[in-house]
Amino acid sequence: MSKVKSTHKWSSIFMIVKLSSNILLGVIMIFVVNSPVQSFISRQDFISSAYRDIVTIFVFLIFILLVTLLHIFLLNKFYDSLSTMFYIKNELDTLVSLREANYLKKLFEPSYLKENKWISMQHIKDLPAELRRKTIIDTAKKIYDKKLSIKKVGVNISNDKR
Repeated sequence: MSKVKSTHKWSSIFMIVKLSSNILLGVIMIFVVNSPVQSFISRQDFISSAYRDIVTIFVFLIFILLVTLLHIFLLNKFYDSLSTMFYIKNELDTLVSLREANYLKKLFEPSYLKENKWISMQHIKDLPAELRRKTIIDTAKKIYDKKLSIKKVGVNISNDKR
């Protein structure tokens, strides 16, 4: 199975945002969390002074791991939805809410694609503006419910809506 590359420029832009966000989170944690953790552990009498540095590092690493996992699972999914919303708005000339973009991201984001196939919906631009949003959402629903083959997306939308 080959790896799917970024599907559109908004995915590429938000990959940079995700990476920057992860790095910034790490830097903030090092500067903000390190001192309180060290001072808390140094005040504990049940930890001998020989092991305080090791315990501090261990607690700090556990904390970093937990916060990073939360960041990856929560914030990165938000970035994927935002990326999809920008793609639909700017490339397909259609406005969708963030909730709808979250639903539609499975069609446009590489990390969610099934069968390593990107579903191009450029033909949506050919439809009247008032039909575009509904058509994208209806098509996504049909694909998710397996009522529409991914290979026939463009043909079916062009024929159904005109």
